[in-house]
Amino acid sequence: LQKELNQEELTKFGDLLSRWQAEKITFRSFVEQTSNLYGESRLYLLNEMEHFAPVEEQIWFEEFLKDLNVNTTTSSTETLLLEEQSGNSNTQI
Repeated sequence: LQKELNQEELTKFGDLLSRWQAEKITFRSFVEQTSNLYGESRLYLLNEMEHFAPVEEQIWFEEFLKDLNVNTTTSSTETLLLEEQSGNSNTQI
């Protein structure tokens, strides 16, 4: 996340994460607020939360991602690797 978010955004994300872990907000609220924090261009980062979704929220989470048109088959790490490869494919040594 440090490569994707600025310091202020990281602080806000940390606050949201702490509030969720302390059960001050629900998982749904955490995800919705995090998606607002990420903005449209970084929604793919939500894929990484899949492993943290409580069992009872997994279907909701998948539907939430579909509603946002987030590609759930490619993780952000895979996306970054693909971007790097496509950028490097034009560079010859």
